[in-house]
Amino acid sequence: MRNSKVKVSMLALFVIAVVLTATARAADEKDVVGTWKLKYDPGDGQTHEPILKITQDKAGLKAEFGEGDQKMKVKEIQLKDGELRVKVEGEYNGEAVSVAYKGKLVGDSIKGEGQWEYQGMTGTFEFEGKREAAKAKK
Repeated sequence: MRNSKVKVSMLALFVIAVVLTATARAADEKDVVGTWKLKYDPGDGQTHEPILKITQDKAGLKAEFGEGDQKMKVKEIQLKDGELRVKVEGEYNGEAVSVAYKGKLVGDSIKGEGQWEYQGMTGTFEFEGKREAAKAKK
């Protein structure tokens, strides 16, 4: 009798663990959705403040990336274990440029590293960002 109670208890703990794990995974993607204002200096002497807008649909995460009038195409977006990876491509002075961002999320903040490629050159820079508060719907 005691052995069967132990088995039932172990099974119940296993089911609870599976449910909590599934809930945590689902919450991860939902928690990254929003408008993020990033800030970095890639070494060109200027501080850049692009906007990263992340949405989610049935297919997964989607994103838009831009700074002022300059928009870049989001080629890849991935969230795994609290780390966001976003790869963007665009043009600068008529030449192709790509930047891969990798940052750790902590609540409404992100901090990490960007790796750029332009005219055969590469480099890295640190970046940080904050999620803007959601605007109330009217």
